[in-house]
Amino acid sequence: MQDIKSAVQETVSAYSIKGELAIHDDLGWFGLGGRVARQSEIYHISVGTTHYAWKRWAPNISENNIRLQLEAIDWLSHKGIPVPPSAPQSRDNLLFLANGSRCSLFKYRRGNYYTGTLEEQFSALTVQSHLIEALRYIPFQHEDGAQPMVTAAAVLDELKYLQGAEYNPDTGTHPDELSRIKEEEIPRLITITNTVSAHIQEGEVSWVHGDFHQRNLSFNEDGTVCAVYDFDFLHKDYVVADIAHTLEMFTVHSAEPGYHSFAPPNYYRTMPFILDTERLGILVRKLRDAETFTPADLASFRSHIVMIGIWKLAFLYRQGIEGPLGRKLLAREFMFQRKLDWALTENPLLEKIFSE
Repeated sequence: MQDIKSAVQETVSAYSIKGELAIHDDLGWFGLGGRVARQSEIYHISVGTTHYAWKRWAPNISENNIRLQLEAIDWLSHKGIPVPPSAPQSRDNLLFLANGSRCSLFKYRRGNYYTGTLEEQFSALTVQSHLIEALRYIPFQHEDGAQPMVTAAAVLDELKYLQGAEYNPDTGTHPDELSRIKEEEIPRLITITNTVSAHIQEGEVSWVHGDFHQRNLSFNEDGTVCAVYDFDFLHKDYVVADIAHTLEMFTVHSAEPGYHSFAPPNYYRTMPFILDTERLGILVRKLRDAETFTPADLASFRSHIVMIGIWKLAFLYRQGIEGPLGRKLLAREFMFQRKLDWALTENPLLEKIFSE
């Protein structure tokens, strides 16, 4: 693959942007582009005095998915949602370099990293609600590039596929791990899916971000959201499921204060997780006071979190069985297993939070 400097230079030249080029931070590494899972590359660059975010899309992201994301970003930027709009004044903004890789340029809106304050979380939930509202009933031209809706049927289909999936030795996954996944974990997840699906209330389906959490947000000094990033998982789904996922990301975290999100993969195997029930209660009350959801929606939050957790585990298992990053990604399994456990555990406090 073409080196970063040459690829950025070719992109800038193709868009006829003049000035001295400088490449600054690797934004993908710092959590603004899903580097671990999808291998898209995102860099903060400048040409003269103007700053941009340059993105080289991962080879495994379909062209229709890229074009859908660019359509949505263009639409949202015109609706006042804080997303970095395309830098070139073009809805296309998809450049094919000489070597076939796909690149795009966006206006640069860095902001500050998430620190976990209530102000940041309140602002994020408000922006998420506005984003969903802005996307309602929009007939995107490339909507066939969207990720599938996370229904119980889709989850079961994926798990059943994985039971018979052919092992790729290049993943680096040990055969014992493969046996454990196929003989123990996947049957367990199928049982949980069948049980939980009966408790998911029917609700509104709309376009949603699909991965709306602190790693895909930046913030202003006052705690308000500066920018929303990474629309790789844009799709139609239950609105309540999208916000349930955000609540889980805001309130389930490592019990070790020194934990860094880019720790070596094996660290995930022993990492303890805790649920901040006090913060969860505050955020749920905020949603309830805003009348964002019905009582039935709130009561189904935990079931949606379980379904999303199983879907994420299925993704890791597919990578562990078939994918080139299998062994590295599979190390994250235990993190998701622990996060799934809290949503499944009978807890009177959680029942009170989601029902009162």
